[in-house]
Amino acid sequence: MMVNPLELRTYRPAIDPLGWHAETVCLPVYPYIGQRTASTGSREIIAGTMGNDWPFLKARQLLAILQRPPLRYTVTDQRGSHRKLRSDVYPPLLFAFHDKQTIPPGLVKKILTRDVGLDEDEANGILGL
Repeated sequence: MMVNPLELRTYRPAIDPLGWHAETVCLPVYPYIGQRTASTGSREIIAGTMGNDWPFLKARQLLAILQRPPLRYTVTDQRGSHRKLRSDVYPPLLFAFHDKQTIPPGLVKKILTRDVGLDEDEANGILGL
């Protein structure tokens, strides 16, 4: 079952987090990688981009991207889900995600461009976009 990224899910909370009584709150429904299909029950990769060219990734997928060439990050220390990553060329990173957690496109872009220091073209090349 494909999810329309522009679909809005509506619910009626008793009180919103700020304490105001809300009549109706609409939240966007975002597709993600690994969503179960209704017909087969198997996993399906959904290319969710939400208006930009950056994909939704599972934390395990992003970690694999960081560990392969040309980035070549290695895990130097781990405590729970917090991993310290080092590379010979790029700055050290603290990767604090559970393996099955879905990372949204904006955060994927931020990690590869701002934290690692790649420009957008290099990051898109690494992601295969």
